[in-house]
Amino acid sequence: FRVESNDNASMLFVDGGNNAVGIGTTPSGSEILHVLDSAVGTMAKFECTESGAVHGPTIEFQRDSSSPADNDLIGRLNFTGNDSGGNTTVYTQISNLIRDVTDGTEDGLMEFGTIVAGTLQSRLELDSTEAVFNEGSIDIDFRVESDTKSHMLFVDAATDRVGINESSPDARLHISDSAQESSF
Repeated sequence: FRVESNDNASMLFVDGGNNAVGIGTTPSGSEILHVLDSAVGTMAKFECTESGAVHGPTIEFQRDSSSPADNDLIGRLNFTGNDSGGNTTVYTQISNLIRDVTDGTEDGLMEFGTIVAGTLQSRLELDSTEAVFNEGSIDIDFRVESDTKSHMLFVDAATDRVGINESSPDARLHISDSAQESSF
């Protein structure tokens, strides 16, 4: 089934043989839904006109398993692009897992990853008992800015040092302010 627009012969294409739908393209068969647009800007919009205090619109990802288990992956967003060799590469990723499926004590994990030197690395994990930066122990610094200071809190990964208001800590803990400086 195919619906044409003025500029696209496959504006809506339903491929019954492959159980796939294409919007702006013919689906390749490797996905259920393929949306393609060559224009820059908003590709999809979800709009809610409800004027009350409830939230909306909502996008829901549901893993509806008959045998849920701890550490099941329940959703992932991959942000891909081509590298200089033309290879499709996952540059950033958001993954969500069920940590504990036990009724009444359920726990979840959200993990943010980015590619570093060609390898996808965990950069931030939001778990049930902690938030962890740099779980993979890669040489990536951590920096928190305040309103006027670029290194209000700084963790130098290569030297295992922490600076407070200090961009080059020279001890395990280095605290600087305009009146006095301390190192521990």
